[in-house]
Amino acid sequence: MSAAPRVTLQGVVEALISVGSLKEATKLLGVGRTCLKKQLRALGLARWPGRNVTSVRGALEAHRRWREGCAPQYAPMIEEEIRELAGWCEALLADPRRHIVDGSVVVPPQVNRIIQNWHKRAYKAKQAAAEALLGIARDGGRAKKQPRGSGGGSGGRSGGGTTGSGIGGAGGLERACMA
Repeated sequence: MSAAPRVTLQGVVEALISVGSLKEATKLLGVGRTCLKKQLRALGLARWPGRNVTSVRGALEAHRRWREGCAPQYAPMIEEEIRELAGWCEALLADPRRHIVDGSVVVPPQVNRIIQNWHKRAYKAKQAAAEALLGIARDGGRAKKQPRGSGGGSGGRSGGGTTGSGIGGAGGLERACMA
């Protein structure tokens, strides 16, 4: 019986760059899931960092889309966030071990804030779309169904949307940069 191929840090980084998921990485590296996890621990990585990379890449792509449809006064703020995200992604892919504390990848606070705000905006956008579809209006933070007959006659589903403070709740940047 032959020994399993040895996983190197370079192999891990290449797998992170090309596939991201643990399942696909096992195929790319030619090892089983358990073997890969054991070899990751031997390299100092308690977990597969693919979720961190995927999250940063998603936030980076969203920010790039926002930049295109954003008001000019907000472009510098978005550019700064793009630089932060791109820098963190490059650093993580260069050597994931440099960002490990107690076996887990630790995201810098400023990058974590950007990613959390992105998730919050995405959630609120989905919520607003669902409310508009179902004819629900926001009233003081609580969702209320619109009364039948209001809004011009489609049986209570007037496509009303929301009356809240906009996507993200933080104000101007989110409302000005809806893409």
